[in-house]
Amino acid sequence: MNTQIDISQEEAIRILNLLIEEKKSSVFLIGKYLSIIKDHCFYHGDDFFEWLSDMHEMEYRTACYIIAFYRATEGAGITFKQLENTGLGWTKLTILTDVLTPTNLDYWFEIARNLSTVKLKEEVKKAKLAKAA
Repeated sequence: MNTQIDISQEEAIRILNLLIEEKKSSVFLIGKYLSIIKDHCFYHGDDFFEWLSDMHEMEYRTACYIIAFYRATEGAGITFKQLENTGLGWTKLTILTDVLTPTNLDYWFEIARNLSTVKLKEEVKKAKLAKAA
């Protein structure tokens, strides 16, 4: 998936730096700028994940989850506005990636607020199995 852009390399990196420095930044927005930088080779060096690790000490797996979350939610038509005040952290939001739709956000956000991460993973797994059946 190639994120459409109307932004320079310098601006994309500057915004990503600000979002990561601000500890409460949205996983959706961080995912957006990670996608832009990765898709358009806006990083320095030969390897995006190495560059990201050097710049922000972000692990490969974490970056993959955040990018996947952004792409899945954006692809499903879910907007930043719908995600911005959930009260959920990155971990729970990325767990919800495969089940969120614009029509079930409130349902899943409520479940996520009331369950541990382990229990949420179990509920998402059940929902995915039910959908596949």
